[in-house]
Amino acid sequence: PLFPYPTLFRSENGRHLTGRQPLTVAGNAVNNVEITLEPYSILSGKVVLNQAADFPLSNFRVSLEPHSDSAPVTSVSVATDGTFSAPYVPGETYDIFLLDGPPEAYLKSIRIGGFDILRTGFKAEGGPLPAVELMVSMKGARISGEVSDGPTKVALGATVVLIPDPAYGRVQDYHSTSTDEYGWYKFQGVAPGRYTLASWWDKPPCEIYNLESLDACREAGVPVTVREGEQKMINIKLFRRAPSR
Repeated sequence: PLFPYPTLFRSENGRHLTGRQPLTVAGNAVNNVEITLEPYSILSGKVVLNQAADFPLSNFRVSLEPHSDSAPVTSVSVATDGTFSAPYVPGETYDIFLLDGPPEAYLKSIRIGGFDILRTGFKAEGGPLPAVELMVSMKGARISGEVSDGPTKVALGATVVLIPDPAYGRVQDYHSTSTDEYGWYKFQGVAPGRYTLASWWDKPPCEIYNLESLDACREAGVPVTVREGEQKMINIKLFRRAPSR
C-alpha cells in the first residue's frame, strides 16, 4: 500500500516546524527515512463585510481545515482591521472556515489569486500564496417552522437538518438544530441556494455527510430554496422508519 505523506511536527526556538516525505510500503521494511523540517508557511488575508454592520471584526476566527489527517487544523484570531495570518503545511489541501460570527452572517466568498475557492478549498503548495479575502454577508436567510409527528402531535427535541443541494462535503454548508418544547426549529445565517430540510428522532434517513447517501434524505425531507435575506416559515413532518418485519 501507499502511505502518501508521513509527517512530522515540532517546535524549535518558538518556531513551528513541519516536514513530510512520500513513502511507498511494500512487503519489506522501510528504513532510514529522512524528513526535512521547515517552518510552517503563512497564509495572510482579510475578513471584509459587504455591508455596514455593528460587529467587531476581531470577534471572528479563521480556521484552516486540511482534507487529510496528516496535518493539524489551524485556528487564528482576526485583528480589529480584519487581517489575519494563519500557518499551514505545504502539500495539503485546505478548506477555510469563518467562526464566531453573528447569527445572521454567512461566508459569501473566499477569493485568492482572483479565484473563488469557497467550494473547492486551496492547494497549499510551497512558496508564498497571494493574500486571501473572506467576504462576509450579514444578510443570511432565515428558515423556521414546526415539526409535526402525525396529524395532532408536535415533535419535541427532534433533530432538524438543512442539507445543501448539491452538497459539496463542506461541514459549514450544513445547518443542524433541535426542536424546542413546542416543536419549533429555527435556522439563521443561511447562504442563498437550494437545500433539503429533514427531521428525525433517532436514526437519520441517510448519512448526511456522505454525498452518495443523500437521495434517502431527499425522499424523507422537503426541498427548500432561499434568496439572500429571505425569511421562510416551513412546517415539516418527522421522519420515521417503517417497522421491520
